Parts: sequence; structure tokens; C-alpha cells
Amino acid sequence: MRETLHIAISAMATEQFATAAEAWGKLVVDEKVKDPIVKFNFAFCLWRCGKHLGAVEVCTAGLHDDHMQVSLKQRLLSIRGQCLARLGRFAEAADDLQRAISYASEGLDKPKRWTYMICAISHAKIGQLDRALEFIDMVGDTNADIHVARGWCLDITGDMRGAVECYTRAISMGMDEPKIWKLRASCYTKLGNIDAAAADMSTAVGREKIKNNSANSNSGWFTM
Repeated sequence: MRETLHIAISAMATEQFATAAEAWGKLVVDEKVKDPIVKFNFAFCLWRCGKHLGAVEVCTAGLHDDHMQVSLKQRLLSIRGQCLARLGRFAEAADDLQRAISYASEGLDKPKRWTYMICAISHAKIGQLDRALEFIDMVGDTNADIHVARGWCLDITGDMRGAVECYTRAISMGMDEPKIWKLRASCYTKLGNIDAAAADMSTAVGREKIKNNSANSNSGWFTM
């Protein structure tokens, strides 16, 4: 067991999450380790290596563990919520992420920004656009991700000019995902500005070529 624990800790420290998840899983499943931290680390590593369905199952088990600390349950809700969103189960994701956020009112730390962002997107996906904008406003800052999320919600409501303004702000702040230019191009098309739409689509194609050649490319939360 000590060797497995060493592998799990070392792999997690070097962000080799697939290896870490396998080791943590061996401790939980094979060794029957009941330590809440071990269970949490198993869920965390499954999430980080993209095994969303497995992470949902492990998070669910952890949330039913009476020995799991409340702070860890908050983080498990955040992780399960993001995984559910990635699986297209947006109503469940919105519920989990909203619950994770509510823990902050009980004296726990405010969740990370992405919890609010994905909660907002999940609400938008199920047609609760007012709630989506509320969670975006809760983040309390104006980084590029905030502008993208707000633009995405305005896009859905039909406010194309507002959406274009938000996407433009995100781009001016350094957001370089091809998806941003595609989203803005779509809005320009609906506004009848074909030249601007064509220019944005051309930029998006160029960005995609750069991204596809990058080993560290990341699709971002807004591609859900």
C-alpha cells in the first residue's frame, strides 16, 4: 500500500493525473482505504484526466460519506457539477454548482471562478438566462472569461449587439480561442454585417491551425 500511495502522490504532484487516478483508485477499490482525502484525490484526478463519468460516480460516493469534511464536499460538488456539464447533464450540473456556491454563505471559502462560470452556462443551457447572468455577476471581476460568458448569454437572448461588445472586450483582453471569433462572426451575420463576419471566420481558421499545432491547446469551458 505504501508503494501505491507514493505513486499516487508523486504522479499527482507532477500532474500525471491518469497515473495518479489509477493509483488512488487502487487504494480505494482494492485496498479499501476509507480516508476521505484519498477518496477526494481519486475523484479530483479522474476529473483532471477527463474521465468525467467515473469522477461523477466517485464524487457521489464521497458526498454520501459521513466522514467527508464539509469543505471537501463543497469541492466534490464543484467537480461533479463540472463533469455533469461536460456530459451534457446541465440541469444536474446547475444544481450541484449552485449548492457548492451556497456553502460560501455558511462560512466556507468562495468557490473558484470556474464554478460560477459553468453554473451560469448550465443555467443558460436549460433556458434559465436570468439566473445565468446572476451567477456571472457573482464572480465580481471583469476578466476575459466573464465577458465571453456574458456575451454567450446575451447571444442566446437575441441581443446580438451586446454579445458582440462582450466578445470584442474578451478578445481585447487577450482571449485567443478560435471559438470566440466564430461566436462573434455568428452575431455579425445575424446583424447583417457580412464583411465583419467573414473577417472573424478567417481569423478563427488561422487560430485553429495554430492551436492544432500546439501541444498545450485547451478548448476552454465555453466549448460545452
